[in-house]
Amino acid sequence: MPGILFVCTGNTCRSSMAAAIAAKLAKERGLDVTISSAGLAAREGDPATPEAVQALAEMGLDLSSHRARQLTAATVRDADLILTMTAEHRERILRDYPEARGKTYTLKEYVQGPEDPAMARRRLKLAGEIAAREQEFAAAHRQELEELSREAGDGALSQEKKTRWQQLEAELTTSLKPLLEELARIQAGAGRDIADPFGQPLEVYRATARELERLIRQALRKFSQEKK
Repeated sequence: MPGILFVCTGNTCRSSMAAAIAAKLAKERGLDVTISSAGLAAREGDPATPEAVQALAEMGLDLSSHRARQLTAATVRDADLILTMTAEHRERILRDYPEARGKTYTLKEYVQGPEDPAMARRRLKLAGEIAAREQEFAAAHRQELEELSREAGDGALSQEKKTRWQQLEAELTTSLKPLLEELARIQAGAGRDIADPFGQPLEVYRATARELERLIRQALRKFSQEKK
């Protein structure tokens, strides 16, 4: 029986929710597939977070019996498709298990396809320009910034100096704003990560669960077509 493995960091939030959602959707589609999950830095036996349990309970799914497990060579070998929550997860798996190449993708990458190379180049260029401007700004105001930082550390920063520090921060933010806005637009359109809800309020978990459900529905449709 073919198998799909969902992977995140601790296997208590994203990948555990993803596996439960995928199992439900696969059953609805009549898809004969084994669904499992694991973490790259999981503590074996940890339960899903209370927020993850609650978010899925509201979707009619019971995650209370889930227990985290660590990714192993065996789980990688047995999976026909490995879907990670972030690009970092994917690269870690491919580094540790080169044989997983060709069956390991981020969930969004698998559904949406790879990032447009031109957009990737522009994203990297923008990141470089932002870093360069920050360095130029720091160099141009080095003496003043060092003085402000030193006085702040000593707890001797006057109101006038606090105001000046805020002015400098505002000046840098204003100069970076067009670059940051463009970068945010590109990242929003090309992002391949599912944000980690760990430590966030329940509403963030609900949003993550809804995002996972939408993407997994598409992923299962693609997977079933590939297996025909």
